[in-house]
Amino acid sequence: MWFLYTGVGFALVGLLVSHLERRAVPLPRWIGLVLVAWAIVGIVITPVSGFWLLLVPGVLALRASHTSPSDGLVDVGLGQ
Repeated sequence: MWFLYTGVGFALVGLLVSHLERRAVPLPRWIGLVLVAWAIVGIVITPVSGFWLLLVPGVLALRASHTSPSDGLVDVGLGQ
């Protein structure tokens, strides 16, 4: 059942990251933090599950956010 919960969340995060990349907006640090926190909570609740796999994109997102200065508050130009 964990895969339903994670699948919807992954789809939403993927759409957000795709949206930001198309506009050349740096990835906010909070995306990586949320993925890692999500993985840790899932691992605590269900240690024998696929929640361990969430650590990989979470850590990669954190690394990507460190390569460019971003405080998570970015203007994506939606009003233009």
